[in-house]
Amino acid sequence: MDNNDDFLKKKIESQKRQRKIVEDSKKRREEVLASVKEYGYRLRYASEKLKADKEVVLEAVKSYGRAFEYASNTLKNDPEVLLEALKRRKGTLPCGFILKHASEKLRSNREIVIKAVKNDVTALKYASDELKADKAVVLEAITKEINFYPLTCKALYYASDELKNDREIVLTALRKDGNSLQYASKKLRSDCEIVLQALKKGDGDTITYVSDDFKNNREVVLEAAKIYRYLPGGCFALEYASKDLRSDREIVLEAVRTDGNALKYASKDLRSDREIVLEAISPLKEGAFSSAALKYASKDLRADHDIVLQAVKFDGTALKYASKDLRSDRDFLLEAVSNDINVLQYASKKLQADPEFQEIQGPYELEDWLELIN
Repeated sequence: MDNNDDFLKKKIESQKRQRKIVEDSKKRREEVLASVKEYGYRLRYASEKLKADKEVVLEAVKSYGRAFEYASNTLKNDPEVLLEALKRRKGTLPCGFILKHASEKLRSNREIVIKAVKNDVTALKYASDELKADKAVVLEAITKEINFYPLTCKALYYASDELKNDREIVLTALRKDGNSLQYASKKLRSDCEIVLQALKKGDGDTITYVSDDFKNNREVVLEAAKIYRYLPGGCFALEYASKDLRSDREIVLEAVRTDGNALKYASKDLRSDREIVLEAISPLKEGAFSSAALKYASKDLRADHDIVLQAVKFDGTALKYASKDLRSDRDFLLEAVSNDINVLQYASKKLQADPEFQEIQGPYELEDWLELIN
């Protein structure tokens, strides 16, 4: 009888323990479910069992699409879970790399990949090779509205080599971003219509992706000369152009109007052209100044009173490129300093030591030093 009682007690205790384990497990599941609803990224810290729980994972990816990365392999092959993760929610960043963590089967699913690239063009990177060669899929990626460089031209980058040589695909990409030209086939980068379209929708760097065959193409170089380059180094159009086109007055005028520093690549004769140099030292279309433009003018024009005074009027630092005679000319410096007191630092050492100029450089207000020189 005692044996039976002991057996019964052990069985009851065992059942209680199992019940507690189940109850604790349910409690933990509810806690994890509530946690991932608040912030899906927390799925990363869940148990393997809960990472395989569809309800838990769905709640996680609804909150944070990239939580898909932490789902079980089984759920990474579930279309419903992936499509939920790919949905673009207000206030969230594009996350095309979600597709990277999907199963091979889903990355080859045309419907899913199209939805993914509509959300984010970079999703095309993780699509199957077959879909990277699918014209409809790539067109969806290319025509997606996106304003974040460099993603704007990435769609063509991820396309198959065959589609990089497809005229319709490349032209469509170039209408969105001229810098897509860098990913077009060599053949199409040598196509005049393609190149001109790229330049119209590109920036100052676009010319660097153009085939060398166009270095002597007047139409292409003239179009490139109209594009301002926001990075250091000046206008690339003349740097790219052939020797003959660097001597083309119309092209050089257009280039220096766009960026005065383009004067660096003009022919020797045109760097001695008064009108061209005046254009180069004038304010740019964007309102900025090419203070270094005077540096590239001919020796005679860097000694020209009116040219240098005009350059200094826009930017006092241009004086450092003036001839030694002008930087030592007392009357010229007095005239120049009325535009910009900073020019004094580029005057000759003799004038910098002049008591009158030293007085001007003192701690005066604008009205004070204007009074001193008038």
